[in-house]
Amino acid sequence: MVESLRFVRTKVESLNKQSKDEQCMYWMNLWKVKAGQIYSRASVALNNAGEIENQYNGVNKIVKRASNGMRVVALAKAALAIFIVFSVIKFFSGPSWGEASMGITLANVTKEDAVEYNLESEGVYVAKINTKAAEKAGFQVRDRIVTVDGRSVDDADDVFSIIHFKEPGDTIPVTISREGKQYTLEVKLKRAK
Repeated sequence: MVESLRFVRTKVESLNKQSKDEQCMYWMNLWKVKAGQIYSRASVALNNAGEIENQYNGVNKIVKRASNGMRVVALAKAALAIFIVFSVIKFFSGPSWGEASMGITLANVTKEDAVEYNLESEGVYVAKINTKAAEKAGFQVRDRIVTVDGRSVDDADDVFSIIHFKEPGDTIPVTISREGKQYTLEVKLKRAK
């Protein structure tokens, strides 16, 4: 029985030198079960001889170390994957993650809406002033937004996509059209609520 346990220990030590993957751990645990069976029989037959105890404990230690090592590697891989995903999201979503706001509510206006409400033309309009800062910047309800930070805008989505990559506290130029005249406002972005 001692020879059988030595054979099992040799197999487990050999597996321990290989790269730890699920198949390797499967075979290590299978050999560990076999060592447990041999140990149980030997305990009854030989009254817990020292060499049998030593071989059995050796198998258990090797399998436990390998299993713990595999867990550490799996946790490190998971942490790395989470870090990479977070970094990619942060990179593509911009530094403020869409936290900046001009303090106004926008409305998309179609040609039909422009005629019905006696507006200059279709486009994106200020529907509501939400903050004192927006009022102080010079916005008025019914202003048509022409450009934001130097880029032309056709609808509210264009405005949001430009502001999305800005930080609260940034100041950007916003060109508006009011009663046929264009004005450029310097708008300090606030944190969206």
